[in-house]
Amino acid sequence: SSLNVNGINYIECASFYPKYEGNTGNLLSNGSDMPLSIRERTNSNLITLTNSDTRITFTQPCSVFISVCNDFDCSQDNNYFYFEFRKNNVRHTYQLSRNSTEWDQFAASDFIEFAANDYLTFRLDSVATITSFNRDWGAWNVLCFVR
Repeated sequence: SSLNVNGINYIECASFYPKYEGNTGNLLSNGSDMPLSIRERTNSNLITLTNSDTRITFTQPCSVFISVCNDFDCSQDNNYFYFEFRKNNVRHTYQLSRNSTEWDQFAASDFIEFAANDYLTFRLDSVATITSFNRDWGAWNVLCFVR
């Protein structure tokens, strides 16, 4: 491949969205991994949904850029909610957003190295104030640089 720079052989990507729309009850309770649905993906053999659609599993070693954004509405206009990017059930980073009683959008990104069959999850915490979550107004994307 002409892309073979620093061991990168090719690039694959996928776009997901939350499996359920609506309030916090549909997003699962605090401390749970969010189930996803596949919007689009370039390689279903490399990027798979596993564990009741809560894990994005990468079947080959890859470096992954993660970009997420989504609309939300809350019952209060103070304090914060957060979620985590998790690699193999271990927190990699926190992602924080301020509660808002007006529709608002959070956005977050990260870059994580994955070995074959490692997985990514999004864990929701402190989300009890979310009253609405519109899955069509967001994207949960991975861009995989395959080694």
